[in-house]
Amino acid sequence: MSVFKRRGNWYIDYRYSPGRQGNRIREKVGPNKAEAAIRLAERLEEIRHGLDPRLKRIRPRLLEDVVVEEGHIGVQVEVVRDEGTIKLKRKETQTCVTKKKDSAMPVYNATLLLRRFDGVILQSITPKTINDFIDARLAAGVLRQTINHQLRLLSSMFKWSIARGDAVENPVKKVNAAGTGAGRQFLLTVEQAGLLLEKVDDRYRLFVLAALHTTARRGELIKLVWSDLDLERHLVTFRDTKNGEDRTVPLSATLTAGLKSLPRPIAGGPVFRTGSGSPLTPTIIRRHFGRAVRAAGLVGFRFHDLRHSGASFMVQAGVPLNTVRAILGHKSLSMVLRYAHLAPEHLRDGVGIMDRLPRDTSGKAATGESGPRGHSVDPEGALPGQDGNSKGRVSD
Repeated sequence: MSVFKRRGNWYIDYRYSPGRQGNRIREKVGPNKAEAAIRLAERLEEIRHGLDPRLKRIRPRLLEDVVVEEGHIGVQVEVVRDEGTIKLKRKETQTCVTKKKDSAMPVYNATLLLRRFDGVILQSITPKTINDFIDARLAAGVLRQTINHQLRLLSSMFKWSIARGDAVENPVKKVNAAGTGAGRQFLLTVEQAGLLLEKVDDRYRLFVLAALHTTARRGELIKLVWSDLDLERHLVTFRDTKNGEDRTVPLSATLTAGLKSLPRPIAGGPVFRTGSGSPLTPTIIRRHFGRAVRAAGLVGFRFHDLRHSGASFMVQAGVPLNTVRAILGHKSLSMVLRYAHLAPEHLRDGVGIMDRLPRDTSGKAATGESGPRGHSVDPEGALPGQDGNSKGRVSD
């Protein structure tokens, strides 16, 4: 700790030690030595009270400024205030490189953070305020995994700000994650799937059916173009998927018939469009799908659950887990083990094979009776919407 003069100005030199060694800080005060001595005393007093003196040297920034900073959440957005409600709207012209394959969720999470911390200076956000945010979200019935997504986004904002000198530490690191609990699964029954397809608006029924039959993500279907379809061979290719690779999966006969019934522009372009011919957006799908879910009485069912439900139907029909993994586009088999419990009869068949092996070490084959084998599910079992009696079938 010292006061020294350099080129006509007095400086103060001290250490702030939240860590083992501490950070050496130098501040320029001015031409007056007495003012420099007073400033040094003030800084030392702040440190004794647990305050970080480095914050005095950082210009205050609103969290809102960080959210709308160029490309920070993957796309450029602007804040819109409509009757007291804050919304983030994607700018028509994007001048930065898009960093997210599907920016809908980061934008949604950023909107929730901004509503909670509206008008709050970034540097004033503390572990306590973050814990209060977590408690409020849990009380509102929000899933812990969803809260953790929002905390990761907030943490990335602080990391971004620290790198640019607008913050000195990341308070999210001092907060315990909300945990993930036992996980969430909402798998449709065949009857529920048929009812949901029946309740969906006619204009979007084929889109929902495609999500169920191909287990594709919403974003993958929205950006699907005609050149990615091979209807003669019953194949569809999803480009630049979440894992960074293309994925080709077979089409069911029902879905193929539905796709063939769609008007196909000579110029190609998006397969799924609105009634006016414009491309679909996540907002349009979310709105109409939500109405169908409420009409079908499937409280809490999300569009992404169609992907899980489609996978569960395949497993119940006897499709091997590794095949399901390939259709879903997962690189690891561990991602589809969540569906293994849906095929207990097939697992019993696998163990039943052991009864046909030799039963002793003498080399004699088993003479008799193999144990009871489990009843197999028909591997030709149809997905909802594939049989003539299904309520959700798309007409040709």
